[in-house]
Amino acid sequence: MGIKLIMFIRVLAPMKRMKNISLFVIIILFIKCDYSERFPDEIQTELTPNHFRITGTKLFIKEIDNFKYIPDANVLKYSDNIFIQCLTTNLDFEKDYNNQKFDFYHNTNYEVVFKQKIKINGYNGVYYKLKENNSYWLYFIFGDKKIENRIVGTYPINDNYENDIFNFVKTVYYKNDYIIPPLEGAKFEFNPLNSKFEFWTFSMNSYIFIQKTIDTTIRPNNLFLKQLPAIRDTILLKTTLNNIVNNIQNNGVIVTNLEIKSDLRIDNHFAYTAIIWGEFENKPIYSKLIITSNEELGLLFGINLYNNIESNLLKVDSLINTVKFKEKCNKTGANTI
Repeated sequence: MGIKLIMFIRVLAPMKRMKNISLFVIIILFIKCDYSERFPDEIQTELTPNHFRITGTKLFIKEIDNFKYIPDANVLKYSDNIFIQCLTTNLDFEKDYNNQKFDFYHNTNYEVVFKQKIKINGYNGVYYKLKENNSYWLYFIFGDKKIENRIVGTYPINDNYENDIFNFVKTVYYKNDYIIPPLEGAKFEFNPLNSKFEFWTFSMNSYIFIQKTIDTTIRPNNLFLKQLPAIRDTILLKTTLNNIVNNIQNNGVIVTNLEIKSDLRIDNHFAYTAIIWGEFENKPIYSKLIITSNEELGLLFGINLYNNIESNLLKVDSLINTVKFKEKCNKTGANTI
């Protein structure tokens, strides 16, 4: 049940944000077009005093030139469509590695350009290069039986930031025995009131609460708060929400009624709301998704009700009203080695 819940939450992974830019073409003679697609089969990184840990993960990284580190979203950002995100999830990576089946949660309609097996600090991994619309997406996925690590970089197809991303990945260190404090990276405040939602786990910048059930055959109701890079453009805010809804549909939810609204404020910030009625695994489901952002942080609130839906509906709005941004966001990572 726990793995299924995380898999359902994972689809709410952060979405890319696009803006119109002038396109240009650079032609280099006598160089094959795939000259830099290959990543080394194996890398070995030493942990140094210049490394710092990304909050909420077991990954230690170094800063990269011209990229701004955004700790609230585990992102190193050059621009809205050029960034690197580092993620850790409590999943059995070895199982996916053995089956060589991987999901790419940033992307929905993509082409696989290149792929290979790799080893990072002795851990099995894979490297995929995808093309979607006008961007390349580089995925480095590695881990063990308890953790899946993802380093995801993206850039427009007419730019070349592949080597920058490669060089960054070569400095990443995974410390598998590090114990992560569950709520250390939360940049929001939330009160579950008397709803019986209790903190359960965190995954990929998502903080997940569930209503425990005595009957283990009943899927528990859950709610989550997911931190995203700041989204200041309301059009991009709505686009991101639409992409999330599409991913939910692609992962087994049959939507019978969908309503998108823009009449809500979260902590005095503009928000879009998606209300979904439907079926999941042949049973009724109600979902409410709210996306908002301040100048520093985007925030997605979601609640999924599988049982006692009517009685829980009365509590939903009360819970939403308790969501607040913390006044200040930390500007550095956790430097503890």
